[in-house]
Amino acid sequence: MLYLIALCDNPDKQHPGNKGGGVTIMNILRWLAAVLLNFIPANKPLGTRLFNAVARHSVGVSVEAVLFRRNKEGAIEVYLTKRKENDAYGGQWHCPGSFFRAGEHLKDVFARLSAEEFFTLIKTWRFVKDDFMPEERYTVLLDRVYLVEIEGTPKNERGDWFNVNSLPPGTVESHATLIIPAAKAAWGM
Repeated sequence: MLYLIALCDNPDKQHPGNKGGGVTIMNILRWLAAVLLNFIPANKPLGTRLFNAVARHSVGVSVEAVLFRRNKEGAIEVYLTKRKENDAYGGQWHCPGSFFRAGEHLKDVFARLSAEEFFTLIKTWRFVKDDFMPEERYTVLLDRVYLVEIEGTPKNERGDWFNVNSLPPGTVESHATLIIPAAKAAWGM
């Protein structure tokens, strides 16, 4: 049966790894993956393992929400959250952020970040820059960096404030070297 299904799926097209045409294990696996992916809701998280597998074959667009404050001594701090151990970059610190999901608009991503990362309302966001990272570890990535203001203080138990000039060990490299410096410049530091 799989032989017939694979033949029906574009039988005349030769794939680069399929010099002789016909059915291959790879073509069957591609067909099966495509069929099974249709059962996963497009507007829900994929889970880390599936996300990493799919992300290697696509361009991911993410929103990075950078929040600064001045502490009592006047030093500038950035709010970071620690990634869950089973997530991509597990156990590392990062600016709250998320990938766009199917059907979402920018306001939807910020509403989700308000509920899932800050645990308070993001009142405003200001676009800073795009960072395109074709060599990203998990996917080809377009990071959209925003400065945000929130209502009150963040309430995420995995979050904390850090001096912008002394980020904690284990900060996601692209956040330490690209995202936070770009936001600092836009904030006027």
